[in-house]
This record gives sequence, C-alpha cells and structure tokens, in this order.
Amino acid sequence: MPRPLLARAIATTAALALGTAALVAAQPAAAATTGVHVTGTTGHWSLTVDGQPYAVKGVTYDPKVNAPAKYLPDVHAMGANTVRDWGTDISSTTHDLFTAAEDNHLRVIAGFWIDYGQDWTTNSAYQSQMISEITKTVTFYKNSDAVLMWDVGNEVMQNLPSSAQRAAYAKFIEKAAKAIHKADPDHPVTSTDSQTSFWPAYEKYAPSLDLFALNTYGGITSVKKAWGAGTYTKPYILTEAGTDGYWEVPADRNGQPTQPSDAAAAADYTAAWKAIVGDPGVALGGTMFHYSNETDQNAIWFGLRPGDLKRASYYALVKAWGGSVGANRPPVVSQMKFSTYAVKAGKTFILAAPATDPDRDAIAYAITRTPLAIGANGIPPAAHATKLTPGRYTVKAPATPGVYRFYARVSDGHGNADYESRTIRVTR
Repeated sequence: MPRPLLARAIATTAALALGTAALVAAQPAAAATTGVHVTGTTGHWSLTVDGQPYAVKGVTYDPKVNAPAKYLPDVHAMGANTVRDWGTDISSTTHDLFTAAEDNHLRVIAGFWIDYGQDWTTNSAYQSQMISEITKTVTFYKNSDAVLMWDVGNEVMQNLPSSAQRAAYAKFIEKAAKAIHKADPDHPVTSTDSQTSFWPAYEKYAPSLDLFALNTYGGITSVKKAWGAGTYTKPYILTEAGTDGYWEVPADRNGQPTQPSDAAAAADYTAAWKAIVGDPGVALGGTMFHYSNETDQNAIWFGLRPGDLKRASYYALVKAWGGSVGANRPPVVSQMKFSTYAVKAGKTFILAAPATDPDRDAIAYAITRTPLAIGANGIPPAAHATKLTPGRYTVKAPATPGVYRFYARVSDGHGNADYESRTIRVTR
C-alpha cells in the first residue's frame, strides 16, 4: 500500500548510485555529500546523488497513460535508473509516479509544462502564476526520494518566433530557476529545448540553470561537437533521444515519412546511447523516448513497447544498460512489401511481411491501417486482410481514396513484437 503523500513528501533522500561506467569513470568525487548536485569543473562534471556519481540512464514516461506501479518495475529491470515526466504537480498522478519510482529505485526528472503561444515580453501575469505554482510544487516534493532534478519547460524556444522572444523566455527561466533554488537548494534545475542553437540564450540569460537539457533524434551525433564549439559553463543531459523522427527521414513515393524497420530503429537507439556515453564529463546521461503501451501512430514510431509488446529497441536499451529482462527476443520481419504502389478503392492487393523468430516461437500477425500516414490520433483499426500463407495476406483497400499507412505487427506469444509499416495510395 502506498505511503501517504505527506509522509512521502518529507522522506529523506536515499543514496542511489546506478550509473553508466563510461560516463562516470573519469568524473571527480563530489564535494557535496547530500542531495543531488552538479559538481566538478569544465569538461569534468558529474551529477551526484548523496555524494556518489550518478549517470542518468532512463526513459521518458507519462504516468497519466501508464500506471507507474505496473510498469516501473520493468523500467528498473531494463537497467534504467531514471524516468522523465513532463507534468509534475500536486496530484495523485505525480504522487503515484514518485511512490512507484522510490519503490523501484528510480529517480524522476520532474518536468513542469510551460504553455506554447505566450508572448514572453508581455506575459508577466502568466510568469508570476507559473513561478508560484512551480515553487509550491517544488516545496511539496523536495524531500521525496524520487526527485532527481527539476525541468522547467519543454521545447518552448522552438515554438517562439524571434530572438527577442527567446531572450525573454530565457529570462523567465532564470527567474524560475532562482525561485526553485531558493525553495530547494538540494536538486539541480534545467530547462529542455530542441536545438543546441538555443544554448547561447540559456547561457546568457539563465545562468542559474545547473545544466542544459536537450531533445534530439537524428542530430544526436552532432551534440558533442556543438557543445565543444561554444563557450558553455555547464554540462547537458539528453531528455529525449531515439530513432530518427518522422520529420527527419526520407519521404516515400507517396510523400510520407518512411518508417524505419524495427531493426533499424534498434540500431538508432544503440547509436544514440553510444553518442551520450561518448561525451563523458559533459553529457551526464539521458532519457530515451518513449516508454509507453500506447498504440497510436506516434507510439508505433517511437514506443518501446506499444500494446505491452517489447520491441527490438527496448532490448537495445536493455543491452546498453546491462538490464535483466529474460532471454526471449522479438520476431524479425525481413521486409514488408506490397504487390503494388497504388490500388483502386475497394480492390485488393498483396501484403507480404515474412518473419522469423530467433527463439523459434510460433508467430502471429495483426494487420491494421490508418487513413493518415503519420500524426493521426487514435489506434489504427484492423484492416480487411485474409491470410494466404504465413506472412502473406490479401488486403482489401479502403473505400475512400487517399494515402493509407498499413501496419504489420508480428508477435511471438511471449510479450515481444516487430512492428513494420508502409504506405499505399488508394485511387478512385
């Protein structure tokens, strides 16, 4: 039974020293011996928890979608030590996340959502409101064993139209960081954005931040170089990383994003983690995007276990982090193909997605489709598909013309799956 919220909020910070050796081996011992701190000198920084080096190894996580008590044991089994959330507040949702995190020896990068669309040169009332709410929440949770750091905002600068707006926003972040440090001197403060080109504004206008935080996908291998090209006085973490985003990949012949195979996506996660650990003393770790059981298009693109099924990318992180989740592995689709690139409405085409299983498990197929190639909400509905031979189906095209994305989910009966997709144009 979870302990009461107030009791949890006044718990003392426990020692937690799970870290990646490549990130912490060259880092100096911390001067501070309690709480969480960024210590060291330029190029030799360390994040420490109660004086012990702590390399962030984790996943992004939305407790509103996935019950923490159910899923955080698995996150810990992956070898992770951290989860990142976007919406920390004084609610049962945050309480449940922090409780489950503590119970599973995990820490939380506790994020505060900041609205897009604000005019940061004139929104003084909104700024005061947010700082008041953030400070109240920080004060409430600051003694929780779950807190790793506070993270104010997510990709706000990316959505601002001018350098003047970005400077004004960074000044707000500085005010928020000062208020948080006053309320809680024992946890670092950061702010997440999507481009290293925004770091100079944070460096200049928000000096009270303890470290930078960055969301990046295809550009992750350039982050080390970007930091080295600047004159920065703080390290960074990656708060989102993973396979290339759908805005970064080549378009297919229907003008839609070409989704990487599960094998290619797993290689992307491996390469991303290699880039993070390849900048020791500056990159203090990262949280990979995204741990969720959702099955909408975004989740199938990025999710580590959509539909509660573990993919190759999930196991790539387990391997990188030295986790222990059992030996059974997902089936592998060699290549998903259609018999045609365009089909008339209501007519049929052949979908082939031959697969093998490394453990020789029996495999099962589910064929689904969606009317939008990417970005649609909701779960792709089942397609009208008739099995011809294993991995080969006759599929009836939808009655309405347009571009559709079809998915083949191949599962093994042991909680693993391979998801593949491609698009087809339906004509009149």
